[in-house]
Amino acid sequence: MNNYLSKLRGQSLLVNTAKLSVSNIIMYVLPIIVTPILSRLYGPAAFGEWGIFSSFTSIVAIVMFLSIDNIIVKAEEEEVGNLLVLCGGIGLMVISLLCIAFTLLNIYDSGFCYMIITYMLAYFVYTIVYNLNNRYANYSKLAVSNVLQGATQAIARISLGVFFLGVVNGLVCGTILAEIITSIFLCFCLFKIDTRKWTTVTVRGVKNLLKKYRKFPLYDAPSNLLAFSTLNLPIIILAGTYSKSSIGCFSIILQLLLLPMSLVGSSMGKVYYQELCSAAGDSKRIEKMSESILNILLIVSVIPMLLLSCGGDYLVVLFLGESWSTAGHVALILSLWSFPVILTQPLLPLFRAYNIQNVLLRYDILYFIGGIGSLLLCCHCSCSMFTTLIVYAAICALVKFALFRKMASIVNYNLFNHRMALSVWVFAVCILVVRLVLL
Repeated sequence: MNNYLSKLRGQSLLVNTAKLSVSNIIMYVLPIIVTPILSRLYGPAAFGEWGIFSSFTSIVAIVMFLSIDNIIVKAEEEEVGNLLVLCGGIGLMVISLLCIAFTLLNIYDSGFCYMIITYMLAYFVYTIVYNLNNRYANYSKLAVSNVLQGATQAIARISLGVFFLGVVNGLVCGTILAEIITSIFLCFCLFKIDTRKWTTVTVRGVKNLLKKYRKFPLYDAPSNLLAFSTLNLPIIILAGTYSKSSIGCFSIILQLLLLPMSLVGSSMGKVYYQELCSAAGDSKRIEKMSESILNILLIVSVIPMLLLSCGGDYLVVLFLGESWSTAGHVALILSLWSFPVILTQPLLPLFRAYNIQNVLLRYDILYFIGGIGSLLLCCHCSCSMFTTLIVYAAICALVKFALFRKMASIVNYNLFNHRMALSVWVFAVCILVVRLVLL
């Protein structure tokens, strides 16, 4: 009977992951489909404003809750009330500080500042209600919300571009509108939740939460910031040394390689975290569900690198156009980076579930120093673009593989029991090395 229940749990994990993955695919594919339309409706200036908006809000979003929002899935039922007050207080405080900064510094015009504040308020609600839905395993509704967000954003951007071009930036306003509508939908999805177990909110209760989950703001938040910086700073660093066309190739390939990471990591990671929290204290159940995920990741993670090594880089150039010939080489190099990133991304909730975020922070510090340090050193030595990216990808891959080894040890997963997957890894890496030598 226990074996049967374990199998069901493993299947539910995969089914729920599949639900979110399919919806994420739709959410990511829609913008790609409408991009040719948007590029004809909006000029470079509008896209430039959108780029500033996106970068700024992404940075604020990383630090907005100091990672306290990640406790919503893990917390005990009686702690949820106090936790929501704590999240609300921190989030609103960050938004208030943002308003003060805009007022005093006059960085952007008032209209643009209002759009940023409006979006952050919508994101504030969205993050809380999304985590609550994840806590109560409302995966079908979360899948619908992903599709709703992608479709609403696409329709709103096109409509605003057709009817209000020159009046508002439809790229920005469409994103804000989609965030608001999705947040409202997720709020309605929570109406049937039983809140009777939530205890009365008290100052002592909030203080106890901060003490109990102190590792989230102390270690989890800095870890997220370092990981985000290691991913986004390379473009800024490389732009100071190499041509705009080379940077453009790096940027577009990075976005393409991030798609499988987002699809696998985001979907599987969210479901996995909820399952880990629900299985707290049951080490055998955790090891069983972790094994089912790892068995999939061993194969899925190597696919992009294997395909690119076996000639997929030529297909990239064919897809993008003849003027993107450098992009094929960049894709080949960065495939080495993408392999361990896809492998480890869905397993990051392990550190939150076991309350060992300080361990993850050490790896992220090493990842940041190794990745960003190698870029700065190679740029200082005037190395070629390809050499710089090879060094960057190799160092980042080594750190991520070390992180994966730590993850496997946490759940007692023996990698050497899966010789077929290891054979595929070795085969893919050997082909990649040969291809890189011949560049």
